[in-house]
Amino acid sequence: MTGWNAGGDVVVFIDGSDEAWLAFAWAHSEAKRTGRNLVIVHVDVHGESLDPHRDAIARALLTEAAARLADEDSPVVFSTLRRPGPLREMAQEQSRTAGLVVV
Repeated sequence: MTGWNAGGDVVVFIDGSDEAWLAFAWAHSEAKRTGRNLVIVHVDVHGESLDPHRDAIARALLTEAAARLADEDSPVVFSTLRRPGPLREMAQEQSRTAGLVVV
């Protein structure tokens, strides 16, 4: 990243681990504090998936993230993304326009 995008979204990557949920909670707090949008990303590090089990897990993680925001009645505008590929590449891609990337 060549500079800091003060108005960019807060992007958080989740994988279902306890650490990822802590990062998610922190990213959500930061988005709420700064009035930024929150982008929740799940990266399938195995690449494009034709495995319905992996697809179901990814959908469940993103649904859980949305439910956590709804339970809190959060004012934060959010979106979800699911992408294949190495996490490093996805983090680099998101960092081009994000104000903050949380991994």
